[in-house]
Amino acid sequence: MTVKEIDSLTGRIYWDGDFLDGTLLSNDNGVVFEESSNTFPSKGTILPVPVNSHTHIGDSFIGSEPTGDLPSIVGPGGFKERELANVNDNILMNGMRRTMEYMIRNSSPLFIDFRESGVKGVELLRKSTPASVFPVILSRGSTKAETESALEISDGLGIGAERDADHSLISFSSRLAKEQSKIFSIHASEWVREDMDYVLSLKPDFLVHCIEADSNDLDHISRMKIPVAVTPRSNYFYGKKPDYSKFLDNDIDMMLGTDNVMVSTPDIYAEMDFIYRVQKTFNRIPPEQIVKMVFLNPHRHLKKFLANANALFLHFPEKALSYYEIVTKASLYDKKIVKICGSQKLQ
Repeated sequence: MTVKEIDSLTGRIYWDGDFLDGTLLSNDNGVVFEESSNTFPSKGTILPVPVNSHTHIGDSFIGSEPTGDLPSIVGPGGFKERELANVNDNILMNGMRRTMEYMIRNSSPLFIDFRESGVKGVELLRKSTPASVFPVILSRGSTKAETESALEISDGLGIGAERDADHSLISFSSRLAKEQSKIFSIHASEWVREDMDYVLSLKPDFLVHCIEADSNDLDHISRMKIPVAVTPRSNYFYGKKPDYSKFLDNDIDMMLGTDNVMVSTPDIYAEMDFIYRVQKTFNRIPPEQIVKMVFLNPHRHLKKFLANANALFLHFPEKALSYYEIVTKASLYDKKIVKICGSQKLQ
């Protein structure tokens, strides 16, 4: 699936959280929506490009089964670090390229990747990126100097678990990203509850996981209006089975990600289907809310950081899909990614 450039697109459009009949056009202010007065329902379904809000594609090459608990697999000195330390660049790049080719065929070309290994990690990902794929790269460094260098060539900083990193380096990273108007994000309370007062003092643009955050933490996150990216299939892989409805109950905007490729395919449609199914029999999350996690909330909260994606849309040309169909059956229908570009050309 490649990105097709078009001047306009008419149909049933998911715009600002609702489906409306109309047309998407491009002008000097970007893409605009013009509502239709046609009384006949439009054919097809159009949504903003889906966003996979949390990935680690650097471990795509890993074929051995990751056994043990979460700290022993992805923690400091764990299975993933050992595998990354011993892989050559070509194998790592081939793994990432294969993953991104899968994304453009089957999932979404837009993903937010938390990239390890400083400057080298960012450079290898950029060299591996095929056409029509749009990674938002959040780097990290093991020193202040490495962090500065990595941020120069990335879209922001994405920090690992608060309990696994030096607070002075984390605080420096937060200040640096904000000074440069780039993204700052951090993993928090994935395995155990972490120091959420400290994490929230960093004022991250979005948080990842927070499944072990307590009620006071969730209230604080809500009051600060910080979105949270959750990764249900990865959580279940590690034996964590949280009730994700607690985020919605606290008026926290949720986003969805697929996390490490070594444990979950980077398929955002599979992630939507999974969270729907695991919540269906208790504290059900409606399909309308799950659609927001992928097609609305990332664009709403991170719009200024997603400049390359603001004109990208997902088009199902043949059918007006229900929210339930988008969440559980999207893979059954023909779809394509289009760019509403007017006289502009794809970058």
